[in-house]
Amino acid sequence: MGGEACAPELAARLQVPGREVWNTYGPTEATVVACGAMLDGTAPVRIGLPLAGWDLAVVDGEGSPVAPGESGELIIGGVGLARYLDPAKDAEKYAPMPTLGWERAYRSGDIVVNDPDGSLFAGRADDQIKLGGRRIELGEIDDQPLRLPGVVGAATAVRSSRSGNKLLVGYLTVEDSYDAEIARGLLRRRMPAALVPRLAVVEDLPTRTSGKIDRDALPWPLPGSSERAPSSPAPPPGSRRSGPTCSAPRSPPWGTTSSTSAAAPSPPRRWSAGSREQDPELTVGDVYQQSSVAALAAHLDAMGSTAVRSDRTVAPRAAAPSSPSRWRCRRCAASPRRVASPG
Repeated sequence: MGGEACAPELAARLQVPGREVWNTYGPTEATVVACGAMLDGTAPVRIGLPLAGWDLAVVDGEGSPVAPGESGELIIGGVGLARYLDPAKDAEKYAPMPTLGWERAYRSGDIVVNDPDGSLFAGRADDQIKLGGRRIELGEIDDQPLRLPGVVGAATAVRSSRSGNKLLVGYLTVEDSYDAEIARGLLRRRMPAALVPRLAVVEDLPTRTSGKIDRDALPWPLPGSSERAPSSPAPPPGSRRSGPTCSAPRSPPWGTTSSTSAAAPSPPRRWSAGSREQDPELTVGDVYQQSSVAALAAHLDAMGSTAVRSDRTVAPRAAAPSSPSRWRCRRCAASPRRVASPG
């Protein structure tokens, strides 16, 4: 097997008596396969040790080898390296690696964990992105959706909403047994809340000529019905939220995944702010904790109203004398205001 990272669940499904399955790794520039490891159905899945004719090293940003257990870029050397017919291109792609003493070396751009029992693939160096102040590897995020029941293939990508917010989207190809609610629940339990992607089911995952998934070709905006998920139930009849103010989308108002995901900050704030006129005690945290419109409506009904509204006119206080160098708010005393006073 090769081409994409192998999930432990897939490795386990392939285990049958009399079958020998290998997980192989290697770019085209290293004549396709440079290392491999036999799969035994247990985690972690390794890309293995170098095959005869190849040399592997894991280096840091300065080109120095990292210690066991540390991550770095995988460098490939040895007689198994390919050659370009164009000498200039060959010299560019296979430049010497003085820190290793290699005359020809291929810098793979892949991040791996250095392990004496066989390296562990951790993603692409150029897949590292910054989202919500966090640096993440898309390859590591890909691994979690692949572990979900009924998921055949998965790829994550960062997209931008109309308002400019960065969204983490997980694209899935699935079997009929896939259940979106179960999938979201598992991701919330297994991943940091801020890294849970919005899930979208697609017919297939586009690939490049090399066979790698083409993240740039993944659809965006998402199709109108991009996920096989039950729609968010409507608020119960008679609920305070069953009227015109509850013009919410069928899925939760902050997207199709956990409201605490990296894709979610702004919509809950807008939702909360829009409800404060009717429910001034509602907080952003309340919105984040409710997984559907119906759950939010039930929460509001159970919370009841603790505010007493008053139409009394509050006269502004006279501005205290101040020196010209101090800031003054002249508008504050321009006209009386009507306010709601908590009871």
